[in-house]
Amino acid sequence: MVIRDGKRCFTANGIPDHPTGKFPNRGNPNAIKEQQISVCVLLEPIKSKVSTPIKGTMGIAINGVQFRPNTAGFWDPSARQGHSRQGNPNWSLEIFGEPGKLGLDFDNGHVGRGGLYHYHGIAPDLIKNVDSSLEGYAGDGFEIHYLPFEKKSGWTLKQGLRPLGGPPGVYSGVF
Repeated sequence: MVIRDGKRCFTANGIPDHPTGKFPNRGNPNAIKEQQISVCVLLEPIKSKVSTPIKGTMGIAINGVQFRPNTAGFWDPSARQGHSRQGNPNWSLEIFGEPGKLGLDFDNGHVGRGGLYHYHGIAPDLIKNVDSSLEGYAGDGFEIHYLPFEKKSGWTLKQGLRPLGGPPGVYSGVF
């Protein structure tokens, strides 16, 4: 990591400094490959009053592995698994709503189609390898910390039936 032009810049190969799961695997047909990762975030982030939805990479861990919590799957009643890249973009698949089906390893990471290993959640091996709570940086430059004793979700599961035009049934956290 280097500081340049008011930014914190990371150059990495995308391979973590800890063991990964075996890829490809039953839930993930992709093989891990080195990447050319170059990510810069603001050194002095600016807090906004408006939130911005994020698709794809939302930040980078201190070991150069990207945080990509969203999935590329959407509800698709015609797909064998019930979701696909061509599904309804209003109903994004939540990766932890389908345990074991998307090939996550023990560090909540897996490999995308291009061979990019990335995290979808807290990586226990990343936490073991650092001396502080700092885990990485969000795309806006703010620090990402892991503080297990302060962990509390900002989300609550909606109650009731999903509306017509989406996955049938009650809200479950899968979409």
